[in-house]
Amino acid sequence: MKLTLSKKLYGLSGVLMAVIFLMAVASYFVLNALTSGYEKMIGEEGKQLESGMDAIIGQNDAIHDFKDLLLRGDEKYIADFKKNIEDIRKDIKRYDELSDEPEEKALAKKGMEELDLYAPVIDKLSAAMKGEKDVHALDKMIAGVDKPLRAALNAMDERTSMRRPRRGCSRPQTALSLQCS
Repeated sequence: MKLTLSKKLYGLSGVLMAVIFLMAVASYFVLNALTSGYEKMIGEEGKQLESGMDAIIGQNDAIHDFKDLLLRGDEKYIADFKKNIEDIRKDIKRYDELSDEPEEKALAKKGMEELDLYAPVIDKLSAAMKGEKDVHALDKMIAGVDKPLRAALNAMDERTSMRRPRRGCSRPQTALSLQCS
């Protein structure tokens, strides 16, 4: 049996079609695993990371309200400060709810404890402002009260930002990890 040019071309095109088909099947499975990894990241770890970041941003806003009260003496900043404190509380609770490791839960508990110590500072400042009018003296009196809370929130954020193995995985969970849930 002699192989003619047409038989060779048909055979070559058949092999190429089989290779393209196999590549399409492999691409489908890789894309499916990639998509499910991103969905998991957005669904759990992304929300937890977002909660930690939102708490830090909320503290920044609370510090601004604190300084505005100190500089301007306007009582509206007390309400703004308290609203920011409640937002931070919600963010820490959400972080805790999304936590699945004891270390993360301990960090959330520490954050909540520091928040409870930080929250009444605005009332102390308001009371102190009634007796003391020197802004520098008031600022020195309350300097550094936000640092323990900031340290706790930063620890939460750093813990979540780390690439680490998740629930039953032997490697860090990333969007590209396959079959790790």
